Amino acid sequence: MTPTLGVPRNAGQIHGRNISQDSPANNQILVWDDGTQKWIPDKTIVSTLGTDDTTVPTSGAVTTVTNAHSTLITARATKTTAAMSVYVDKAATGAGDGTSWTDAFTTIQAAINSLPTVLEHAVTIYIRKGTTTYSETLTIQQLTGKGSLTIRGEYYWNGQCAAANTAAANKFRLTATDGANIASGDPVLITSGTGGSGSYKYYVFTTVSSVSDIGSNVYEVTLSASLDSGNIGTTEYYTILKTSIGGSISMSNCQSLFIIGLSITASGVDAISATNTRINEIHAVFGVSDRNVLSCTTEFSQFLSVTSSYLRSTSASRCAVWIQNDSLCIIGLLPPRTGTAAQCCVLSSAVTNVAYGSLLIFQQSGGEVWNSIIECDTNGAAFNIIRSSSCLIRSCTILSATCTGIFCATNSSAERVTINNNATTPLNPATSTDASYIK
Repeated sequence: MTPTLGVPRNAGQIHGRNISQDSPANNQILVWDDGTQKWIPDKTIVSTLGTDDTTVPTSGAVTTVTNAHSTLITARATKTTAAMSVYVDKAATGAGDGTSWTDAFTTIQAAINSLPTVLEHAVTIYIRKGTTTYSETLTIQQLTGKGSLTIRGEYYWNGQCAAANTAAANKFRLTATDGANIASGDPVLITSGTGGSGSYKYYVFTTVSSVSDIGSNVYEVTLSASLDSGNIGTTEYYTILKTSIGGSISMSNCQSLFIIGLSITASGVDAISATNTRINEIHAVFGVSDRNVLSCTTEFSQFLSVTSSYLRSTSASRCAVWIQNDSLCIIGLLPPRTGTAAQCCVLSSAVTNVAYGSLLIFQQSGGEVWNSIIECDTNGAAFNIIRSSSCLIRSCTILSATCTGIFCATNSSAERVTINNNATTPLNPATSTDASYIK
């Protein structure tokens, strides 16, 4: 009969340490030997485990060992021991362990599932553009620690435009060491303005039509559509992406997350949602959904910085950004990338009722919007701030004419600093009411 190992740590159930009858070395799992009637080290997997729970195994793999009497299972790693780079390429044919582009995971969720639950270091998941979109509904749960997780496209470009050799409203130049990877069909956002006093007044969201290599890492990009304000020059800024996800990212009970350089198209769900989660930065993200694009819907959730992004909700009753229940969102500011002017976001929605907005903040939540363009199609509100919430709006432009610019009610407040408000009804209410105010 095989005896049962004790459950307490150091009694040897998984780590063979301090077991009085056998005293095995570190890094060993014990198996029962009928011949000697003793627990002995299982030499087949001695090298897979570390000396304690903080080091088994750093790759996050799951190891199962079976012998004639028992099955021992070691869970995925509990804690990082160093910074990690994890690779995803849906066309990879290697080992599939994420350690290189050759051996990359073929799905993003597999890369997420491989991670330790405690991140004490910086961990980055790099996602290569596929010949088709990554069709995945991603879930990230229970990540803690003093480190961070970044999910990013392999390539993205963001910065200040230079005029084309022959200035045009659909051409510009950029300098990038990896610019040879820009290709026809890549989505691109151009915003126009100096970044001060609400001077971002125009944008075009389109695709790359063609790219010419000028030499010395300079590339001339031709767009599929033109900027309405005229020729593109040094007062315009570009963001170009390559990696696309047809699905969504849902995060709960996590902290210190970064989402960078991804285009996300969702259907029937919010494109990026956070529950009890702190997202440090969303940078260079294009998000489109028939529900909300970004949503913080539970207390303590935060989007601390949303920069250089285009967010569009196609729903008549949802929002580009939806913040509620003691949550926080800061748009167009922090941390500086290539200067304040390059951080402009575009929030757009198809809302048809003033009860919704391109940005909706309610239930004791807060927001700040800097250097950005806000619009909605018709009859909605660019900003909707209600139910004991507040928002600082600085150096922004409200583009839409047939909408309410700022709607503020139920003990809420909005503070405006140098904004261009082109709405038919700029403020609602026009004067303070029910302890709400707009100043």
